[in-house]
Amino acid sequence: PTLGERLWGDQWLPRLRRWLDEEAPRWREAAQWGRADWHRVAGVAANLALPALAAAARACERACSEGKAPPLAAAQRAWEACAGWIEKHTPSQGEVAPPTTSTGFVSLPAALRERLRGACERGEIDDAALAQVERIDVAFAQRLRACFDAFDFDGALRSLAQPANELMTQES
Repeated sequence: PTLGERLWGDQWLPRLRRWLDEEAPRWREAAQWGRADWHRVAGVAANLALPALAAAARACERACSEGKAPPLAAAQRAWEACAGWIEKHTPSQGEVAPPTTSTGFVSLPAALRERLRGACERGEIDDAALAQVERIDVAFAQRLRACFDAFDFDGALRSLAQPANELMTQES
């Protein structure tokens, strides 16, 4: 198995595919990306065990920090290699079955919601708190995990800030 499979188990390929599908349209604008964009890509790539892409994105981030032109061609090659590998090894998102969870409304204990909010504000992932959320509502936990996996702490905060009666699951 690959490093990603050893780290993530059977969740790795679906997460990788989802990130590819979400990120692919953004790559058309990579020439305009700044340090924060490259930092996010480097972090997610490292989190998903994609060392070549993480290294290329870090090099672009470093170049932006130094006021230099990022080595965009190397990053693009790393992205294309990753995307090509993913295309060969996973079905497209349209072929992936949606999660089999069905919950209506999310009602998290206030202390748990505050714990997660604090972690988001510090830019941290609280796996123990996410495990508690998963026991309460799997779909909501998956949405939070997707935000954390993408280092989208603002998105996670928005989800946590919504009143419980507005947090309908996106599955039908």
